[in-house]
Amino acid sequence: MDPSFTFRHWSKKNLGMLMKSKGTIEDVDGECSFKVSGMASQSCPIAAHYRVPLRAINKKFGLYRHIVTHLTDSRNPMAIQLRDTYLSVMDYMHDVRIAFFTDARGSANPLEAGFRSPAMDYYLWLDHKVGAFHDRSREILEKDHNVTFKSLQNREGNDIITLRMWSTMNHLDLSLICDEVDWNAYHTTNCNEYDLCGVFQGCVSEEDLQRLLHAVDSSMDGSDVPKESQSPTPVHSTDKNNQTISLKDTTVCPCIRLSVY
Repeated sequence: MDPSFTFRHWSKKNLGMLMKSKGTIEDVDGECSFKVSGMASQSCPIAAHYRVPLRAINKKFGLYRHIVTHLTDSRNPMAIQLRDTYLSVMDYMHDVRIAFFTDARGSANPLEAGFRSPAMDYYLWLDHKVGAFHDRSREILEKDHNVTFKSLQNREGNDIITLRMWSTMNHLDLSLICDEVDWNAYHTTNCNEYDLCGVFQGCVSEEDLQRLLHAVDSSMDGSDVPKESQSPTPVHSTDKNNQTISLKDTTVCPCIRLSVY
């Protein structure tokens, strides 16, 4: 399964179905499992190296759900376009979660260090290395890093996640070290007032959520988001004919920016 991002307009029915989608991580005495909407009541085990990526994608999905709800009630003329962009990103993210579930359920050894989910790995490559998911971003990823979905399926090239053994306090710990993904830097860049990426399991307080929604409104009104809150790194973009729709994450909130080139 190769999930792909496609911008589309959302009907009330389809919007409602996606908004109800959930990914649930259960931790029972250190053994983690994952459930996702659309896959009955089954669960799959989570290998140690995928716990952070799953937490991160769940966190961002939930955050975008709040933004979509806010935009649905907005009277701003740009709100529907903006809402549909967030929904399209959420749809791709949910497909990635389903693909991970399928990969783990279909693996004979889903808890071993060697287990990989091509769909999740490809999502991480696009998110962390390109900052976008559309077709052009896939071309950039292949050109700059020689990574395609097929190459990940075939276990060719660099690995986005690497497990190593390291020694601390005179005993060995199995720790997650990502040669290609620096979660610490990702968190520092994108999460200041609140935990956008979910890596360290922070929470969004009501005050922070309101600031986030205010910044979304500001992006539609053309108002300035506070300078110190902005991050120069766009996280998601979409191509739509002659229009570029960029979804930009900031340390205060993820904002949508529309630009024509």
